[in-house]
Amino acid sequence: MHTPLLGSWSAEVLYGFGPMSDYILTFLPDHTGYFEEINVELYAYETLSWATSEDGTLSITAISRCFKGNGEEGTDPGTISVHEAPYSITHEPAPTGETMDILSISLAPGSPWSGFPDRFGRMCSLEDLIKYPRTPTFP
Repeated sequence: MHTPLLGSWSAEVLYGFGPMSDYILTFLPDHTGYFEEINVELYAYETLSWATSEDGTLSITAISRCFKGNGEEGTDPGTISVHEAPYSITHEPAPTGETMDILSISLAPGSPWSGFPDRFGRMCSLEDLIKYPRTPTFP
C-alpha cells in the first residue's frame, strides 16, 4: 500500500526546529499510528487508527493515551477524534522558507480535536521511519 500520508508529520517543522514543544502525527501502513504531544511540562502519546476515503477525507480514532507531566502520570482512552475531515497534502513553502510537503486537515468548528494543529510538515517518510525507527517510548 502506498499513500502520501505514511510517515511522520510535525507541526513545529513548519517553523524550524528548536522550540520546546511539538505535535507529531505518524501514520503507519497497517492503518495505525500515534500522536505525540511534547512540551516542557508534558509528554503524551496516543495510539490511533486511521482511514481515508476516496472523496479525500481522513478519520482518526484514539485507541489509548499515555501521559506524564504536570504532576500527573497515567493512561486513558485518548482524545483524538477526527471524523471524515477533508485533508490535503501540498508541496509549498513553509514559514521557514523551505519548500516541503504540508498536510492540512480541515477540522469542523467544535471538533473534539480543535485546539490542536491543523497543519503539519513532513518530518520523515515511511522509508526513513522504517530505516530509523521512531516509536514513542513512555519516559
